[in-house]
Parts: sequence; structure tokens; C-alpha cells
Amino acid sequence: MWTSHGRVETWQDERYWFDSRKRMGLPHAVLQLTLEGAAFYEDHRGRRLVRAGQAFFSYIPGPFTYGYAKEVGGVYRLVYVAMIGDYARQWCDQITQRFGNILDVGLDTPLHRQMMAMVRQPRSGRLRADRFMQSSQVYQLLMTLLSRLSQSRLNRTPHIGDAIAVILQQATDPHFNVQSLASQMGFSREHLTRQFQHVMGMTPLEAITQRRHVEVNQYSSRG
Repeated sequence: MWTSHGRVETWQDERYWFDSRKRMGLPHAVLQLTLEGAAFYEDHRGRRLVRAGQAFFSYIPGPFTYGYAKEVGGVYRLVYVAMIGDYARQWCDQITQRFGNILDVGLDTPLHRQMMAMVRQPRSGRLRADRFMQSSQVYQLLMTLLSRLSQSRLNRTPHIGDAIAVILQQATDPHFNVQSLASQMGFSREHLTRQFQHVMGMTPLEAITQRRHVEVNQYSSRG
């Protein structure tokens, strides 16, 4: 799982329009955040606006179109990050099945700042080619997105946020597992698993496995 491209763009007319069924190039998941104005996103559920502070998350190619929202007019400014790899597809499917394709994520948030930092890296706004860095960045971005979307549940169960932090720090330890995580959090394995899945939409084991997958990619890139 790594980034293929991403940038900040500004549009003011309907020349910005895409049919994602006909997009060429490598298949990828795209997270696109509206910074100003609005875009439209249209699929089998109809046409919806993606306004400032909202993002759409989808896999391309896919059965939808998107572009400049002429009914809103004015400037449409966006930032997007495109992600490739099997895990990017799995994350996209998992998040959109739970929360939908149009996501309320806000501006001036950790997610917004992470996206801007990723596209403002060297190479004139192009994402760096170092997959060691990219895998870690994409994982952090998606965990931030999932945490943001699950925020109301995290507010009621703050220990799940603490569990996520522990996973990020300790998943590379071969002796670390769900039982040791539960012990550190002061819960039984079964109770922690139920609450973690309720809040995050995945089990702690899945979170640990995905984090380790990122680390394997990093190690391979170094080699």
C-alpha cells in the first residue's frame, strides 16, 4: 500500500469532470477533500454535492462520475491523495461500506493537515517515490480518517484511541499480540475485541496485521 500521486488543484468550470469507469492507468483508491466550493459525486444513489470540509473516498475505476458542481459555481479547490495496492483497496471498501463514499471530515483537522503535508513533499508537489515512507504515511492517513469518522464512539470509549496508539508503537514486536494489548489496556481479550470492532469497524488483530504489513513493505523498500 503506497501513494501513486496527489496534489492541490483549483478549478472554475466544467472542464473538471471525470467518468471513473473510463479512467486509465493503475487502479487506485482516491481520497479527495474539498477545500473551497463544491464538487459533485454521482453514482447509483444519485448526484450529491461534496462541499468544503467533505471528502469522497472511492476506488477507480468504478461506477461513478465526479467533477465541478456548476450549481454551486465559483472556485472549486481540492486536495487529493491516490493510493495503490491491495490493502488500499481493502481499506477503501471497508471504510465506504461502513460510512459511505461522502465523508464529513472537516478542515484544519489532522486529516486535512496530513493530506497537505503529503502532497507538499519534494518533486514539485508530486508524492515522493520512497515506498518505505509512503506505506507508513498512507497507513497513518487511513487510521486518522477512520478515527475521525468514528470520533463520537471514540469519545465514549477513549481507551480504544489508546489501544490504537499502542498498536502503532508496538505492532513490530513479534511478541506483541491481542492478548498483550488487552492486558496493557486492563481488559479481557474478548471485551477489548468487541469494543474495538464496534468503534473501528475492524478487530484489533486486523489492525495489528495491517500495521505489520506496512512494516514489511518498509523493510522490503530498504532492502
